[in-house]
Amino acid sequence: MKKIETLTALQNMSIFFMFLYTLLRLFDISTLTLVINISSSEQYAMIGLIICLFSMKVLNKEDIRGILLGCLIVFFFLISNFNGQTNFLTIILIALGLSNRNIKIYVKAIYYATIVGISMILLLRFTGIIPDMLGLSPRGSIRYSLGFLSDRGISDNYFYFCQLFIFLKYDKLKKYWLIILLIPMLILYKVNDARATLILLILMFLMVLIAKSNNTGKTTTILYYLTNITYITSASLTILSSILYDNLSNFWVSLDNLSSGRLHLSQFFMIAFPPRMLGQKLPLGLDSSSLWLNYNKNYLMLDSGYMTMLIEAGILIFIIMTFLILFTLKKLKDSRDNISLIFWIIMGLNMIQTRPLNPTSLQVLQISKVFSKNNIRGESR
Repeated sequence: MKKIETLTALQNMSIFFMFLYTLLRLFDISTLTLVINISSSEQYAMIGLIICLFSMKVLNKEDIRGILLGCLIVFFFLISNFNGQTNFLTIILIALGLSNRNIKIYVKAIYYATIVGISMILLLRFTGIIPDMLGLSPRGSIRYSLGFLSDRGISDNYFYFCQLFIFLKYDKLKKYWLIILLIPMLILYKVNDARATLILLILMFLMVLIAKSNNTGKTTTILYYLTNITYITSASLTILSSILYDNLSNFWVSLDNLSSGRLHLSQFFMIAFPPRMLGQKLPLGLDSSSLWLNYNKNYLMLDSGYMTMLIEAGILIFIIMTFLILFTLKKLKDSRDNISLIFWIIMGLNMIQTRPLNPTSLQVLQISKVFSKNNIRGESR
């Protein structure tokens, strides 16, 4: 009886820490950090979450190999001094900790924390407590951050909120809900020129409608192959284009303009910071005037998820994450989780232009299926 009470308490604490981490992460990427020093405060919540998850594993006497693998990753985490590498080690650690658990309760924690976080940031911004940040898109449009440090922060996080909403409400999802969800993104498109995010959101909604009306095994198979093709093709083309890009070729220049200058930006990092087996810490302050003129309209930043994984986290992490993702897709196919396969298709496309993989993204929680012995009842539709 005492063991059950302890496990229940640990699970409740882990849910709280997941909520707290998500909330603090949102605050940490907002201009609230310019008013109050909350830098890296979410790390303490993450430590609490990891301790609770692995304490439950020990009490449950789960597979000792998973616990030992978790300890090994903690060791590499402690000796790592690379931002990108540390992030992906944390992702693997969270996936291990959530193995054999029903992830829906943690998705709900992230969902409500996202609602609270975005609402509070917008409230603080419109009451003048925190400042706004202005940016310039590659197309020359002014971007308003609405309280986030990044001018695309509000659009990206609203996009993630839409995914969480659809995942949790999928069984009873109404078509008009998607229209309602689309309206704020249309407004955000006008505010911060989030063209790619708007396109991906519309594509996701269309795929959700098709999957809802054709919920068959054949649909699952098609989505599974589309997901694999999207991830492998997007990763390959992103890396190859950074190597093959030629600023004297009209074809490459046109393609670069279409991608908002990401091709020559990626090539700069590929030349200046060649991929290493164990990654590297990219120096800050790369937005000097000469680089600003040569490489982008307003910043010099490696904002592709594939390139970040390869250059900053390293070749080893890139290979490990690729295998984990491909195995996750197979698990989702076996459980006929069509909506999650759709989200992974969108993730594969989104990683071309941003870095959506973080410890609280829905897709990261689903990687835990790779380490689970069986599918947990209630997780899949």
